[in-house]
Amino acid sequence: MFKLMPLLLIVPLLGQAATISLSANCGSVAYTSNQPGSISCTGFVQYGLSAQAVASVNGFLDSVSVSGSGGGDGYGAASYSEFLQITITNGTGAGYYVPEISVGASGFAGGATAQFGSIQEQVYATLSGSMIPYPTALTPGDSLPFIFGVPQTQQVMLSAGGGGAGGSGTAYLSGITVYDTNGNVLSSAQVSVVETTPEPSLFIPLCAAMAAAFLVRRRITSAH
Repeated sequence: MFKLMPLLLIVPLLGQAATISLSANCGSVAYTSNQPGSISCTGFVQYGLSAQAVASVNGFLDSVSVSGSGGGDGYGAASYSEFLQITITNGTGAGYYVPEISVGASGFAGGATAQFGSIQEQVYATLSGSMIPYPTALTPGDSLPFIFGVPQTQQVMLSAGGGGAGGSGTAYLSGITVYDTNGNVLSSAQVSVVETTPEPSLFIPLCAAMAAAFLVRRRITSAH
């Protein structure tokens, strides 16, 4: 993966149109939020077991991080979704761009998903602590076409969560790399990223689904 990045012209904060969901559940204590930032909890569940959880969404329009983690019998989950209008200028003709999305997971019941338009990365942690990525890491072939000066709208969705024995997940959008039609990096390209609000989306934050999965795994573990 090329690391040279073009000049970015961005709105500096997460947009007001972003859909954000944070959840930290520690049994006796639970918190939720729909604002950027972090939430955490410390509490107790049945049999006096301790629980800790953290969930966070932070960053800018073109650089966003989402994370969730849990310890003891707690779990944390976070999701972020937003429609972005992307315009690439300072050139002629057409090309391709690669959204720099990445995911990571560790421990029991950790997982993360990152999606930008039609490009998606997922990872889940196994009981042994290893990660199962799907699909494989991004390459310059995982790209989206563009025409200089023509705006396009893409949806970015990031979700991550973790629970049980130190499970955690992280998902990132760290920028955009622009290529010409021959696969050469266009370091002179200028990328404008602004939030937009298209027709109502059917997107549902993934926190609830991930939290339910963590609870099912926790109950299965407790039964043994």
